[in-house]
Amino acid sequence: MTNPKSITKKYLFLAAVALGIAGCVEPPQPVVEVPSPPPCTIPSGYSIDKGISQGLKTMRLPNCGNSFDRVFEALLRVSAHRPGVRNRTKIVNFLEILVRENKIPFKKTNILFRTYFDKNLVAFSSSRKISFYRKKPEIISNLIDKEMVKKRVGFEYVMGLKKEFRQLQIRVKEFKSTFGILTAIK
Repeated sequence: MTNPKSITKKYLFLAAVALGIAGCVEPPQPVVEVPSPPPCTIPSGYSIDKGISQGLKTMRLPNCGNSFDRVFEALLRVSAHRPGVRNRTKIVNFLEILVRENKIPFKKTNILFRTYFDKNLVAFSSSRKISFYRKKPEIISNLIDKEMVKKRVGFEYVMGLKKEFRQLQIRVKEFKSTFGILTAIK
C-alpha cells in the first residue's frame, strides 16, 4: 500500500513546481485595439456634387484605391437622378482630379470618357482593330452591343440626351449592316 506521507510529498512537490513555473511566465499583455481603416464608402443619393465629394474622399483613402470602378458606376447612378450635360462635365472633372493625384491612369479615364460620352465607338479606335474584326464579325458585333449599353447610360441617363443617343443607334445599325456586307465579301 502507498504511504500517505509520500503521496502528500509528491503533491506538494508538484504544486511547488507548478507555482514556480507559473511565476516565470509573464502575464498576457493587454490587447491593444488598432482602429480599423475607414470604409470605402461608395457614393449614393441624388446629388452629383455630394456624390463626387464622397467619391474623392473614398479614392483618397489609402486602402480604397481598388474601389474606382464601383465609385465611377455609383456616380453614373447618382447623376441619373437629375440628367444633364453638366453631369458629364462634373464627372470629367472628377476623373481629371484622380489623374492629377495619380489615383488612376489617364488612359483608363480616356477610355471611360469615350465609352460613355463620345459619339464615336471605342471598338473602332484603330484601323488595325477594324482589319482584325473583319475576319470575326461576331466579336465586333458583341463589342458594339456592350459599348452601346454604356453609351445609353452616358447619353440618356447621365446627360439626358435621348435624341442624340437615338441618332447614334441609327448610325451604329447602319454601320453593322454595312460591316456585315463587307465581311460577307471575301
